[in-house]
Amino acid sequence: MMDRFGGQDPQPCSMPNRRAVLAMAGAAGLLFPAAAFGQTGEIKQEAVSGYTFDNEYPAWPSGTGPRIGLHRFVSPHVQRGSMEPFATLAQTDGFRFEWIDHALSAETLKALDIFMVVNPYLKGGALDYRNFATPDAPSVYSPEEIAMIRQWVAAGGSLLVLADHSPFAGGAIKLLDAFGYTSMTGTTIHESSTLRAVKSDIGFAKQGTGLQTGRLASHPITDGALGRRPIDHFRTFTGQALIPPATAQNLLTIPAGYQTVLTYKLFEEFDTAPRIDASGLSQGAVEEVGKGRIGIFGETGGFTAQVITNTEPFGLTDPQADQNADFVLSVLRWLVHYQPN
Repeated sequence: MMDRFGGQDPQPCSMPNRRAVLAMAGAAGLLFPAAAFGQTGEIKQEAVSGYTFDNEYPAWPSGTGPRIGLHRFVSPHVQRGSMEPFATLAQTDGFRFEWIDHALSAETLKALDIFMVVNPYLKGGALDYRNFATPDAPSVYSPEEIAMIRQWVAAGGSLLVLADHSPFAGGAIKLLDAFGYTSMTGTTIHESSTLRAVKSDIGFAKQGTGLQTGRLASHPITDGALGRRPIDHFRTFTGQALIPPATAQNLLTIPAGYQTVLTYKLFEEFDTAPRIDASGLSQGAVEEVGKGRIGIFGETGGFTAQVITNTEPFGLTDPQADQNADFVLSVLRWLVHYQPN
């Protein structure tokens, strides 16, 4: 699999290697991984335009399924359109999808079946994430809002959080902590990585071993019990590590040799930033909380489809992520207690 940061492609590609592009960005001291957005001549990371998915066996007729609300209001990353392909995928299964562009309220939660938080962080002003160490980034939610979410889940709501590598994990640290999850933040990479060849993708599989092969757990989500095909592999594209509580079912176990690098600027501080062993930690777990369910994942790219300027797409459209769409739909179905006929 092609990592996004340096090294050589195992197969010829007509487009520039995204690893080489981002290595140049890192050498220039740009913020990792999507350093600049929307300005002429700068490297951009954006959603794949026109993403489609042929869903032969939707769970519900179009527009009649459970409601998903993604809180775009708290995520500059989502505001750039990064999750549009995810929304398209969910809608092919009959889910009703909406963007939430205002502060959270009890009324908002009451109207949803799944409340979704993706890469929340604060930018600008005294609470700008760059004013804090990666593990200390300020929460996008107040203690009262976190308590409201916790109570809503316990009463039967479903929560899906995708909290990626720094800075995207920071705003969710306290929310995850309320459910017993520890966010390592930073960026999780293999210890053999070099400045020009960062190994950050992980292929999670039920069988097999390898330098970048993690363990995919057996679970109704992966075993075909939810009306999707059985899943034997799922791919992630640079994320963080999580420590889930003992009550959780760890779906994605990070392989040996991975480390968390605690910095916002991976390339600038590659040799100097503190590192923590991430071997055996999680990049995704699920559990039941009261009458509700939660899914907590430390990576976002595998749930959507994106492209970095003038390079090949990654995520749902990656050839080695050919089961990612089924995994994502199975997660959504599990969260809403779906039972196939």
